[in-house]
Amino acid sequence: MQTNQLRGNFMLLFTALIWGFCFVAQKSATFYIGPLTFMEVRSFIAAIALFICTGLLIGYQKVRRPQDYRPLFSVFTHGKELLLGSIICGALLSCGNVLQQAGIAYTTAGKAGFISVLYIIIVPLLGIFFKRKVNVFIWVAVAVAAIGLYLLCINERFTIGRGDVYILLSAVTIAFDIILLDYFSPRVDGLWLSCLQFLVIGIICLPLAVIFEHPTLASVYACILPLLYVAVFGSAIAYTLEIFAQRIIGPAITSLILSLEAVFAALAGWLILDEILLPRELVGSALMLIAIILSQLPELGKMRRAKLNEKKELIR
Repeated sequence: MQTNQLRGNFMLLFTALIWGFCFVAQKSATFYIGPLTFMEVRSFIAAIALFICTGLLIGYQKVRRPQDYRPLFSVFTHGKELLLGSIICGALLSCGNVLQQAGIAYTTAGKAGFISVLYIIIVPLLGIFFKRKVNVFIWVAVAVAAIGLYLLCINERFTIGRGDVYILLSAVTIAFDIILLDYFSPRVDGLWLSCLQFLVIGIICLPLAVIFEHPTLASVYACILPLLYVAVFGSAIAYTLEIFAQRIIGPAITSLILSLEAVFAALAGWLILDEILLPRELVGSALMLIAIILSQLPELGKMRRAKLNEKKELIR
């Protein structure tokens, strides 16, 4: 069991590392193509890569775990829900990702990483609208995150940058997407939902990119490496690793480990783009990480109590 948990933790840490470096790749792409073009190309490549990953996983199940094997098209048992979920989540995520990509053009990769992970706090906060009880730790986390966000984003003239606003709106949009995914995921296959979701994003962004950004093959080819990294590693491989890891690791620990993508984003921005966070920005970043940890304490407490109950049952 401990070996499996260690493997799951490593998978999540590697996923956070991949996602952290994605912010640098996205920043590099902003010098060549617009956000709509980036999302269009990235999403189509990601959809193809995820289809390949899904096929490999099905083959793995058939050979190594025949008891878990599901035929290729059995995941479409709830076809209407899968299609509806793909369209709704794809439309919402396309909005969030385009906002994020647009925001990265006006801010640093490190700041974008820290603001983006705020969705971890926003998701339980949005539970108010679904009549879910919000723990006191969440309210404390919101207060700490607000102070951190102020130190990270508000400058001496008491103004917030355009890029930071876009990234913050993106985090809110992605939080809504996660809530919808939470609804659809138990009803349909997660990997197929992700495949079709990226396909929907590409279909939405394609005509918009042609109309508003007039992309050329030369401009896309100029940033093909960042595009491939974000599409293949950041979307297909990282998402597949997360799926595997979440079968072993609980949601609270998963969120905590994945939030390290913000730290990796700042590190990648410093190593590759020579970005430096000011002292007040470093303090703000630290406060935001503390807020993320606080927001997950209730879930960690539930996990600990569940394990204690399991031990008591075994003793009996």
